[in-house]
Amino acid sequence: MTDQMGRRAPAAAPVTRRRDRAFEELIAAELLAAEALPRRDPETARLRPGWVAAITTTLRWAFRHEGAPPFPLDVPCAAGVSSPSGVQVTS
Repeated sequence: MTDQMGRRAPAAAPVTRRRDRAFEELIAAELLAAEALPRRDPETARLRPGWVAAITTTLRWAFRHEGAPPFPLDVPCAAGVSSPSGVQVTS
């Protein structure tokens, strides 16, 4: 993502719209904001069915390592490294 001057910039967080570099506390805050969104802004949650669930599922998986990946992870990995699905890749 680039800013108005053409410089690289972090993408906006989906719920809070922050454009800071991702670090643990901001990811946790984004997850909490996503979990609170249906109570805080029920109209947005109603107008975007599945959006909040997609955000919370992705952040729970990526940040807390909870649940299954929100999308298929059949990505080749370097030899000798376990893939995200747990399969050992050898050369």
